[in-house]
Amino acid sequence: MKLLFIGDLQFGRKGKICDLELPNNILKLFNSSDVLFFNLETVVLNTNFDIDKHKLNHKDINIYTHSEDNLKYLKDTITKPIFVSTINNHTFDYSIEGYYNTLQVLDKYNYKFTIEKTYYIDDDFIYVNATDHWTIKESNVNNYIENTKLWDDNCLLIDSYEKEIYTYNLINYLNKIKQNRTLVFSIHWGKNFQSQHNNSTTYLQSRYELFFKNLCNMGVDVVFGHGAHHIINKPYEIYNNKLIIYGLGDYMGDFKYLNEYNTDKNMMVLFDTNDHSVENILLGGNYTPYKNNSVMNCKQSFILS
Repeated sequence: MKLLFIGDLQFGRKGKICDLELPNNILKLFNSSDVLFFNLETVVLNTNFDIDKHKLNHKDINIYTHSEDNLKYLKDTITKPIFVSTINNHTFDYSIEGYYNTLQVLDKYNYKFTIEKTYYIDDDFIYVNATDHWTIKESNVNNYIENTKLWDDNCLLIDSYEKEIYTYNLINYLNKIKQNRTLVFSIHWGKNFQSQHNNSTTYLQSRYELFFKNLCNMGVDVVFGHGAHHIINKPYEIYNNKLIIYGLGDYMGDFKYLNEYNTDKNMMVLFDTNDHSVENILLGGNYTPYKNNSVMNCKQSFILS
């Protein structure tokens, strides 16, 4: 089975909209895989959703879009199953109500995802979705403790050694029931903009590398890491025939171009579970204005030849 992992998708910010456009060669690649995986870096809200009532006003950055068009476009265009990671630092930007609204939209278009602290299971996959305290702290510096409780109560938040032990126990249990399924552990981890061109490895990266390898030793087949908003110095590796992805950058989003991090670039990784081979595809980005706001730009990706 061929699994395709792509960078983060952010469809809008505070009501601004950027329409996803898939070039033919990327669309062909998407449909040549058996399953697609990505992290959704946006809360999706209905037009009648009470933004002022549910917004976390003490949070530094709140991201949402009113448009379902991109999610509908993806499902109409891609014939294969799509797994979406919904647990990240923007999951509860508009409280638990905004989170549930997002899940309703994903369910409407038949995406596969986890709900709160549960895992997803079907005939082929077991899928776990988590985040860590760094991603929460990065965007909640004013009220870190207060906001952490919202994440901790409603998703798998790995913010302590005890939570790591809990995660190991969960994976140990899932490994016992997985049979011939592929076990994928998706995690939004670390700080924004983790590594520069010097290929140095930070303490944070080394610590999570050990954590991810421990998960693989316990039965995880793929660790899908995301969150840095750029291709980090070691984007992925094969470890004992398991795939560990550390960070592929943003496939679509409105982070401004930062030369020292090459934020215009991102990567897709195609993993064959039969022979454990990996193919990586490097992408560039075109920055175009939001269609209802000419001040901010949104990156659309294309394959670099």
